[in-house]
Amino acid sequence: LTIPPPKSYNLPLAKHIFKLYAQKFEGWQTEFRVLGVEALATEKIPGFSEDYMAIPDVVFEEITSGQKVPLDIKASKSEFAQDAFPHDRQHLGQVWVVGSQWFLRDFIHVDYKGGKVKTIDRSRVEVDPLLLDEWVRELSTREKTLKLYEESGVWPMESPFACNSFGRPCPFLGLCSAPPEFRDEIRESMTKRGKWVKHQVLELE
Repeated sequence: LTIPPPKSYNLPLAKHIFKLYAQKFEGWQTEFRVLGVEALATEKIPGFSEDYMAIPDVVFEEITSGQKVPLDIKASKSEFAQDAFPHDRQHLGQVWVVGSQWFLRDFIHVDYKGGKVKTIDRSRVEVDPLLLDEWVRELSTREKTLKLYEESGVWPMESPFACNSFGRPCPFLGLCSAPPEFRDEIRESMTKRGKWVKHQVLELE
């Protein structure tokens, strides 16, 4: 689930954004080598039964140091979205699978209504090892909690906060409102089994 793009976002504007973005970072090949784009990366986590999976927008290798670095690309009309927080769980997961201590964030501030790009900025965000350790312990705790839910058959709801968290009503609102004894049957009828999107698998060894 995600917030749908503005109606003013179209192919010509997308091409214009991409052109300016490419111009902004022209010559980056002298600093970085691309290892993967939207590629699946996995890494084991202590105390976690399954490998952790992440799909960074881009994974670079810094030419001078050989350090592998995830890049997150964000385009938004909202200036507040520019801030990349070191404690962001998505970024911590990408840093973990790549084996880095920092990540890059490219922010494109777009005036969709006016059809123009206001700014394009790149920031380097250092990650505190203590935050990574906290994230690992948090995942282990969450796995234990999920196993408890599964064993008990009780799945706590995140209402009302999750009901409209992505700018539109959750498609499972009807399921949550149904009597508990009918939910398994309704859930099965609502589930769509589609094909997985096939991603390049990133080998980082």
